[in-house]
Amino acid sequence: MSDVLLHKIDITIAGRKYPIKVTADEEPIVRNIEKKLNQQIHAFQLKYADKDKVDCVLMTLLTVAFENAKKEASSNNDLLAKKLENIEQLIDSAIL
Repeated sequence: MSDVLLHKIDITIAGRKYPIKVTADEEPIVRNIEKKLNQQIHAFQLKYADKDKVDCVLMTLLTVAFENAKKEASSNNDLLAKKLENIEQLIDSAIL
């Protein structure tokens, strides 16, 4: 098992701090996620001023989950298309 050096950082989401442990390579990724989440939460707060912060956090969560599901479905479709193409090539080579 490799020795991975983790260090503790604090991230802030919707004004609340959360300690997490990351590698040096992961920190910029986590910071980018932190920034994007806070931007989306803020956008929902501006758009839906009548909603409280928890509602905006949950709407952000749903948005991110939906986007990830779309990407996963697209990735699965691409994989299926490649497999079908390979099958087609095998059939073509068997016929010819």
